[in-house]
Amino acid sequence: LVRSLDKSMYRELRDMLNCIEELRGDLSKVDPDDIFSRRIPEMGRELSAIVSATEVATNSIMNIAEQVMDADKSDPEAYAKFVEQHMLAIFEACTFQDLTGQRVTRVIQTVEVIEERIGVLCRMIENNQITPNAPKISETEKRNRARLVKGPANKGEGIDQDAVDAMF
Repeated sequence: LVRSLDKSMYRELRDMLNCIEELRGDLSKVDPDDIFSRRIPEMGRELSAIVSATEVATNSIMNIAEQVMDADKSDPEAYAKFVEQHMLAIFEACTFQDLTGQRVTRVIQTVEVIEERIGVLCRMIENNQITPNAPKISETEKRNRARLVKGPANKGEGIDQDAVDAMF
């Protein structure tokens, strides 16, 4: 009887040790310092750079288009040369897309890392029956959050622009 209790206790302790080792491994993967001190600020800088590059390119393209629209059309040959030069400038302004694409890729990679680490935390919580103490949110706060603008809709979602235009 004592021998079977010893084996049973040994298995129980071994299982607990394995669980603790797994938990330690999972915790080492989370690294919240990396997320908050490096990755999230880096995402903010990348997104700001994307907005800035897009704004500069848009302004450049619009200015060039205005120049073409306002150009003297009385000499067709000179006008064609003028338009060709300005179209090349528009193409050059469109190169921002390559750099912003690279920046968006880095932001997506960071979001994926954060998502993976949150997944690790969720698995830890689930596997160890941990119940986090979620902060209480008032009804007013819930209503305010529900009213927040969610930004532009993805294609096929939200209100159709033609429907909005028809309303006005």
